[in-house]
Amino acid sequence: MAFDHGYRVSGFEGLTVYQSPEQWEPIAYSLARRAADEVAKYRELIPDLQAAAAVCAQDDLRYGGWHTWYAAVASGLVGKIAHSRDRFAAVINSSDDRDWWVRAQDRARVLRDLVENDHEEYLRQVRGVVEETRSLLKLPPREHGLPEHAG
Repeated sequence: MAFDHGYRVSGFEGLTVYQSPEQWEPIAYSLARRAADEVAKYRELIPDLQAAAAVCAQDDLRYGGWHTWYAAVASGLVGKIAHSRDRFAAVINSSDDRDWWVRAQDRARVLRDLVENDHEEYLRQVRGVVEETRSLLKLPPREHGLPEHAG
């Protein structure tokens, strides 16, 4: 369970042939510095789940597709049930018929019904996906989990 926000912040580096560590050291340092700056920017932009839901809603309006899915899930996590239901409906009603999207639509039907009718189970299911994904990626468990209930 993840959401995407942002894009490549610079182009590819112009050096095409590795010649020495000295050649790449300033480039690597510059890229690392830029990455650290981007992390700081996103930590400030998205300090909590409420902010993540707001960013997802904005991205949904701009891009659609998976961003609609992210907005649906995040809205449900912060208790914006009507918005979550609406965004899950947009996923379900999409005309995209690729296999992976059809599976997402099937999952959206389940989550849409849960977010509206059994919010505690909705939260358990989303937490379960997050925990499973982190485990598959060999990431440690979250110190601060998803909310136990909408606030």
